[in-house]
Order: sequence, then structure tokens, then C-alpha cells
Amino acid sequence: SLARGLADPLDLAEDVRWRVVRGSLGAPPGSRETIIQRLSALLGTPFVEQDGDSFVALVPDAEAAGAAELARVLDDAGFRAGISRPHPAADLDPAWGEAGSALDAARVRGASVIAGADPRGVLALLDSAQASRYADRLLAALDSEPSKDTAALSGTLRSWLAHHGNWDRTAADLGVHRNTVRHRIRQITRLLDQDLNDPDVRMELWFALRWRSQVR
Repeated sequence: SLARGLADPLDLAEDVRWRVVRGSLGAPPGSRETIIQRLSALLGTPFVEQDGDSFVALVPDAEAAGAAELARVLDDAGFRAGISRPHPAADLDPAWGEAGSALDAARVRGASVIAGADPRGVLALLDSAQASRYADRLLAALDSEPSKDTAALSGTLRSWLAHHGNWDRTAADLGVHRNTVRHRIRQITRLLDQDLNDPDVRMELWFALRWRSQVR
């Protein structure tokens, strides 16, 4: 990988943990040398490489606040990047994958993402295109309803799942009668052809609804 290609010829300190930073350049602002110099200055590391419209860098680990500052600096400079968790120099392959997944999330959010530090947790580490297709497939039956019904059913399902299937709390949250909640959940069960008492089904539907709330 490019991360290992950077690391192999370098004598990286073994007692230091490193973060891989992978980012998009957009329209490259100048020559390759200019881009690398600018990124090196921003990131505080000489270990930067450009690959087409992308870049990768190795940055010595800092505290969590340091990683957050790194993301802020990149965003302020107009770059969008994924930043891995800290890893030892001898084990950078996982960091490469983490940074790539975080970069996918950064493209969705429009801001740099630190692997493992995003408030959305695991959602930040998913491939955005695959996750969106998966969510669309799970919720396709609800989407096929008239838009007003889709909004009501999706909102009811999300609230019902968030309240662990409690009818009264869901009704209070939505401002409707509990019988309305029961009617909608029966309708959702019929449309999705799923057993909503199955915890695996609930988990997958919760993921789909959560994902959509983040990217739409």
C-alpha cells in the first residue's frame, strides 16, 4: 500500500505511534512539489505523498485533542481527509484501511473524520455508497408509499425502535394515540414483511434509519 510505501524506506521511530491521513485534493492547487510542501507544513510531518487527486501522510500520534486539531487544520485549508487511529510503525496496514473508511465518511459529511472518534461511531467507518444502497434496500417498501405516509411510517418506526418497542413512550414522543402507533407498526410489518420482534431485524432497520438521518 502507499502507506507502507512511505514507511518502508523510512526509519520511523518504533516507540512512537503513527496516524495515517488519507485525503482528497479536489483541484490540485499547484505542482506536486507545492502540494506536498503545503501539506507537510499543515500536518507537521515530512512523510507526505501525492497520488493523483489524493494524498496520504504519516503523522506522529498526539492526544485526542491533537487529532481533532489536525482535522480542523485540514478542513480550514480546504482539504477533506480521513484520519486513522494511532498504530505502531510496524503495523500500518490497519491504519490505511481505517483512514480510507474515514475518508468515505468525510466525503459524506463534508468535513474530516477521525476513525473511532466520530460521534456516530461505527457509521463513520462504513463505505458510504454500500451503506446507502443497503439502507435503501431495507426501506424500499416504505419508500414506495405516498410521501406523507412514508414520512409518518419512517418516523414512527424510528421512534418505536428508539423506545425499544414501548407503545406509550412512542405515542408520547410522536404526539399521537398509542393505537395509532400500533396501527402504523402493523402496517410497517406488513409492508416490510419482517418480524419486528426479531432483534436482528430491529438492529438492521435501526441502522438504515440512522444512516439516512446522517446523510440526507
